[in-house]
Amino acid sequence: MQNDFKDLACKFKNIKLKNTPKTFLQILGKPHSEALTSKYLEFILDERNTNRNILKQILKTTQRNAETNFIELLESSTFEDIKTEDSISAQSRLDIIIKYSNLWIVIENKIHAFESRENQTLDYEKQLSLLNSNNIPIKYIYLKPNYNKSHPSNDHFAEMNYSELFEILTNIKQNELRDKDSYLFLQDFVKHTKEFFMKENQIDFNDEALQVYFENKSKIDYVIENYKVQSLKLKTLLLESISARFPDFKIYNTIGFIQIFKENWQNHGNTGIHFEILPDKSNLDSLLGTNKVKLNFVLHNEKNTKLKYPSIKSQLLSSKEFMFNSNEKIHESLENILLELEKIINTHADSIDLEIAKLQ
Repeated sequence: MQNDFKDLACKFKNIKLKNTPKTFLQILGKPHSEALTSKYLEFILDERNTNRNILKQILKTTQRNAETNFIELLESSTFEDIKTEDSISAQSRLDIIIKYSNLWIVIENKIHAFESRENQTLDYEKQLSLLNSNNIPIKYIYLKPNYNKSHPSNDHFAEMNYSELFEILTNIKQNELRDKDSYLFLQDFVKHTKEFFMKENQIDFNDEALQVYFENKSKIDYVIENYKVQSLKLKTLLLESISARFPDFKIYNTIGFIQIFKENWQNHGNTGIHFEILPDKSNLDSLLGTNKVKLNFVLHNEKNTKLKYPSIKSQLLSSKEFMFNSNEKIHESLENILLELEKIINTHADSIDLEIAKLQ
């Protein structure tokens, strides 16, 4: 077994890490969200932020021989409005609708999904015809990533892949847009489109790291589970050490932070008055093995207690770096955390008690 893990370690050393900058939707943890993607498109397709040329190119890409010349209509139109999730009936919401004086543009944005119900896009056209009292020409577009093989039930919806949209957006220059921020939004969306919506198959089975996992799945899963067990032991040791050193205080903990407070501080979960130990970038369940992690020690006065005791101000009390990559460093770091917490409690706890006592 030991030789197996040595072999696995060698394979991992040969893997080249990809440092792909994260997009905003990645940071939010929602890279495939249709609603958020549509919101991004709403900003980009709003000519008050970007450029009418973007829509012009989209209409050119999706132009059909037998349909109205929507490019000419756009050139002779005045912008009126753009909306996402626009309700047109009790059951139907348009992903995106852009209204000009001489035309409307409807975009059905499908990321993973197919039509949510049978004849969804046919229903959209029927319902819009009831709302379109002036018979304004409507351009229908069915936008989807390259890997999405769905097709609209309504032939009036012209299909467009994100790869085609990508080609349009990459040719937009910064000086064509309203300001620098608009261009940054556009660039972020272009990067996100390339990373998530342009591949025929999202999963790269030729990825070297993925191949190592396939070949060593049971060993890797064992390593991960063992790490979780040992990490939990470290967190339990930290909590038990705090309880033993400060018996007059209560503790509330989550993955993200540890709160330390007295019974009379009216602290409940994320509210009330408490000291808090908060990792800067990591979380408390993955401290084990870290070479350097910054822990912030803060005083919080939140929600109801903030109104009741306004003189107790939320503030950062200190920030310290700790190491958890060996038994020696773990015990040294635990002791230093306790010493830092002790200093904070000795400095601030009595004054908090006095402020609370004044109103009791």
